[in-house]
Amino acid sequence: MQEKSEIYSDSLDIYVGTRLTATLKRDSTRVEYAFSYLPEATDPVSLTMPVCESEDLFMSLPPVLETSLPEGELLETIFRKMGKVIKLSDDFDILRLVGRNLVGRLSVIPSGEPLKNRDPFTSSDRLASLLRSKNSKDLVTQAMTELAERTGVSGVLPKTFALSDGKSRLTIPTGEYILKSESNEYPGICIVEHACMIALRNAGLVVPETILSEDGRSLLGQVLKVL
Repeated sequence: MQEKSEIYSDSLDIYVGTRLTATLKRDSTRVEYAFSYLPEATDPVSLTMPVCESEDLFMSLPPVLETSLPEGELLETIFRKMGKVIKLSDDFDILRLVGRNLVGRLSVIPSGEPLKNRDPFTSSDRLASLLRSKNSKDLVTQAMTELAERTGVSGVLPKTFALSDGKSRLTIPTGEYILKSESNEYPGICIVEHACMIALRNAGLVVPETILSEDGRSLLGQVLKVL
């Protein structure tokens, strides 16, 4: 009989905030994933996965991680850039690549590697120039391509992360943002999303701050901190 360490040959560490909380392992045949909390874990990775002592087996990634993975144009760009450099055979490989920079409270990194701050992304000055451009869609696509293998954000639209130090010529508060543009399939969607955020904010709901580009084709949305 194979030892468990041989069956599960690949392993990722899962952090909640800065706390190492759980591990996700892939078996050598790449058809099963084993999730388990560390003995000292106190924070669940999601409300549907409370802290427990047992090991959970999945035929695909746990939903809380699967829904965080890149999609659409971003995923296609990752395969174009990295498919010939490293092996990307399933979602586990994609998660290993982008998991350090997921949206929200979780970070996923290869087991044993140190937890670091989020990788640098589009700067404040570049954001200001992009949002004032007459061709913001192409600039978002360019930024997405440059940073694709470090971007763990879901959604079918072209997307990337952005950081602002609050010192740009536009009034952009300090913090983390998701930068997106419309696609050929969904023209005008950034205008619609921006209008919806304004309506929800006026209704008294807490929603991310958004800034629409001057050409209406791109949107900058602040990432809300989840405790």
